[in-house]
This record gives sequence, C-alpha cells and structure tokens, in this order.
Amino acid sequence: MRIEDQRKLWRAKYFPDEFVAEIVYEDAKGQRTLRRISPIKFTGAGPARRCFALCLAREDVREFLLTQILEVELIPSSNVLMPEAIAKIPRKFPE
Repeated sequence: MRIEDQRKLWRAKYFPDEFVAEIVYEDAKGQRTLRRISPIKFTGAGPARRCFALCLAREDVREFLLTQILEVELIPSSNVLMPEAIAKIPRKFPE
C-alpha cells in the first residue's frame, strides 16, 4: 500500500465526521470490490498489518489486510448514507 493511501486511511480514522474511505479491496480469492469504510483501529506489522473498520455496506466491523487494499479515496462523510452497496470490480488481465 502506498504511503499516501495509508495517510488517507488515518485521516478517515481521526476525522470520521468529515471523511469516509472508499477502497478497492482484493480478497483472498482475487475478487475486487469497491467499499466505503470508516477505519477504527490498525493492528499488526509488515504484511500482517490490518485495519478494523465499519463497513458501510455490511453495517458491521470488518477486518481488512492493508496489503489487499489497492486504492483509497476520501469521501466527505456528509455524502454517505448507510447501507452502501458493495460494487464488484472485474479483474483486468494480465497483471
């Protein structure tokens, strides 16, 4: 994960009334999804580093491996209502 994306996640964590993080996440099966999350806690180190966050689609806390977050954008919190849909992103081949 790029350092700029890590900074965006930290901003969303510390300013939840202002920002929600929109992420592209690739799960263990290679399926990519677009999700909106509100980070709560970061744990671990190196490739095992994780982000616990409120997933606005599931309306529940989920665990995300930082190595599997491919992109991060900040969205103004005022533009977001729960629940949010999870959008599947088709994989582009080859990678």
